[in-house]
Amino acid sequence: MANFTYILADEDNSEAAVIDPSWDLEKIFAAVKNNGLKVKYIINTHTHFDHILGNHEVAAVSGAKIQQVSIDWRYSIYWELRQSRPPGK
Repeated sequence: MANFTYILADEDNSEAAVIDPSWDLEKIFAAVKNNGLKVKYIINTHTHFDHILGNHEVAAVSGAKIQQVSIDWRYSIYWELRQSRPPGK
């Protein structure tokens, strides 16, 4: 499964956010170090496992705060299942 992780950085103060951390975190850590960045936030675009898989490792290494939509995960799963059913079922 492929997923993209992004680093969003403020060039003025070197603060950064990691967006959707998942696989290949060593590449993210290397990019952060090589660019002299301080990760302040982890942002999840949504809560599928492939977008949150690296949250705790990035937080542990960087001290960053995890930010994500405050929707109940059970509701999110219910909604996805509901949308996959044919109408009237």
